[in-house]
Amino acid sequence: MGAMLPAIAEPVTFEDITVSFSKEQWEYLDEEQKELYREVMKNNYETLISLGADHKSIDPEVLSRITEEEEPCVGDPKEREDTHANTGIIFSPILLSRTIFDMDVIISQRGAENWVHEGYRYRCDRSNADGSSSWRCVRRNCVGRRKRLLDGSSLAITAHVHAPDNAKIAAEKMMADIRQLAVNTVEKPRQIIHGTTTGSSLEAAKLLPSYTSIQRTIQRKRKRGNMSMGNPRSVQEILIPDHLKVTMRGEHFLLWDSGESDENRIFIFSTQANINILEQNGHWFMDGTFKVAPELIVQMFTIHAFVDHRALPMVFVLLNSKTEEEYERILRKLLESRSTLSPLSILMDFERASLQAVSRVFPNSSVSGCLFHLGQSLWRKIQDEGLTSNYRDDENVRLYAKMLLALSFVPPENVGDCFEELDDKRPDELQPVYDYWEDHYIGRRRRNYRSPPTFPISLWNMRSRVEDGLPRTNDSVEGWHHAFQSSVSCQHASPYKLIEHFQRAQDRAEHLHAQFLASNRAAGSGKSKYVKVTQKLTALLPTYGHRPVLEYLTCVAHNIEL
Repeated sequence: MGAMLPAIAEPVTFEDITVSFSKEQWEYLDEEQKELYREVMKNNYETLISLGADHKSIDPEVLSRITEEEEPCVGDPKEREDTHANTGIIFSPILLSRTIFDMDVIISQRGAENWVHEGYRYRCDRSNADGSSSWRCVRRNCVGRRKRLLDGSSLAITAHVHAPDNAKIAAEKMMADIRQLAVNTVEKPRQIIHGTTTGSSLEAAKLLPSYTSIQRTIQRKRKRGNMSMGNPRSVQEILIPDHLKVTMRGEHFLLWDSGESDENRIFIFSTQANINILEQNGHWFMDGTFKVAPELIVQMFTIHAFVDHRALPMVFVLLNSKTEEEYERILRKLLESRSTLSPLSILMDFERASLQAVSRVFPNSSVSGCLFHLGQSLWRKIQDEGLTSNYRDDENVRLYAKMLLALSFVPPENVGDCFEELDDKRPDELQPVYDYWEDHYIGRRRRNYRSPPTFPISLWNMRSRVEDGLPRTNDSVEGWHHAFQSSVSCQHASPYKLIEHFQRAQDRAEHLHAQFLASNRAAGSGKSKYVKVTQKLTALLPTYGHRPVLEYLTCVAHNIEL
């Protein structure tokens, strides 16, 4: 409700209090409505005369219509514009006072601004030549008007013909807020509805649509919002709106856009707080996925920090190429934002382009391939060689296959010798698998040296990571990607929808990090299967060199899965 200012004489033209109709509009009214408007105009006229207005200053035709109780001001408004527009009347300070124009704003369903004041809702009727604006009640057939003046105050011009309805206004305000939140946030419908309606009066709550109806309204607004941003036909046509360039807390989120002229356009989303976390927590995870990437985008790539034994997403990337050069551009942009970034370790999959880019940009970091992806590579080779049934039915085949993975827990300098000992004892069926492993992960034996493998032993060896209490796999990141995909609810979402979900993931990561800082809690309870396996492997590592190699590898193999 507007605060009252001291009464002040203010010139108001007769046009401000004239209820105007076209002839067609007047004929549309029934007799009761016509009588109501005749009465309103007659009262306004009598008020002006009582305040000392000269009746000669009022348009004679209008005066005649009022005094003879005919149609009040019917005709083309443009024809009457000059007849009384400049007829200045000074309203008595006793009868009228101005109020600060601090009305609440409601955005209508059509996107227009409405103003709320003392239980009434107004729409803008016209802008006046002097810079003021006239507002009229939105209820049909109501003559209630207010005038907004240049100093921000408002002036009541004519009274309403109905009672104020604060409950209805409150319900309309809640629905307007819900529509705005649907477009400008990525909160779930349930969160929007509860956050908006909590604390409302029961009288207003009764006037709201059903819960299901409000949910449909949110979904409809979001669908239209995405459509309004267009359906880009190329990465060059992607135009990120301002509300997607910030986090849900308003922090700058679009770290870098390589530009519309870039064929291989890249979008990097992160915050300075995220960069701080990456700098403070030296163990990173990197992973990419294609399932949720928009059709115009080749891959969604993320970088996570290892915080509180959990991988928190810190950098979200949309890239249009998977070359070493593109990955290097991404990492160097991160360095530009914080030149002191230097992770102790990075765990990632076995994609050569990204591996080489990481090694080039962070030469002092320990880079490891994910043990899970290593196991997938082994399993694919077993399948390619038609050994699936052998693996399933023959315990010895199964053991010697898994012992190839167990080599990951042998000191790196001893892996070659241990492989040879395994190769001497392996079942014949596994020869092609062992040959493949030697070429790509061990290095083929030459006279007195081994040729470099595709993936060096240091990349896939897990011994030091287990000793340091670091994860062996990207499972937590894979799990995050799976959950992210489920939240997006479709494959190849639009770039705008995907960025909205980046905002939501960022918000969740901020919450988790804040909880960690507040509680400073220790690691997990040790009850999960992964933790128990880690404990067993940690206990096994010191036994290497104190028992036969095959026995050590067998013990490790029993604690890992393909």
